[in-house]
Amino acid sequence: MKNDKVTGFIAAAAAAMLLAGCTAGPEQGSVKIVSIKPAKDAVIRVDDRLDVDVAVEYTLKSGKGTLSLVIQNEDASGADRFIDSERYDLTAGSGTLTLKKSIIVPQTTKIGIFTPVYVGGLYKKTSIVDHRRYKVEPKK
Repeated sequence: MKNDKVTGFIAAAAAAMLLAGCTAGPEQGSVKIVSIKPAKDAVIRVDDRLDVDVAVEYTLKSGKGTLSLVIQNEDASGADRFIDSERYDLTAGSGTLTLKKSIIVPQTTKIGIFTPVYVGGLYKKTSIVDHRRYKVEPKK
């Protein structure tokens, strides 16, 4: 029994190291939010329509990738965190993109807006990301 636990631990550690090697990082590109609406001090309320407008500067050093706009419910966990998203295909180089999305604000106290860049495929891990968080007020 003890041997099974050790084997399982070694397998998990090896998998973690392998996955860490697959994570896109700053050596492969960058993304920076240069302007965002709503303003940081905007009053956002549950059930309001929220128009998100984000301008980002990005660099993808080689190959192809995807830039996403992801809006999350910061009070939820797992799949319940996801509110909405938009994707844009990238090729190697630098540029500026404006990402837009409209949502109805769910029951939450915080909304997160993220702009990750995925290198080589949408479902790979990445640490190339910029984000902003907003406080959400109760419905009036």
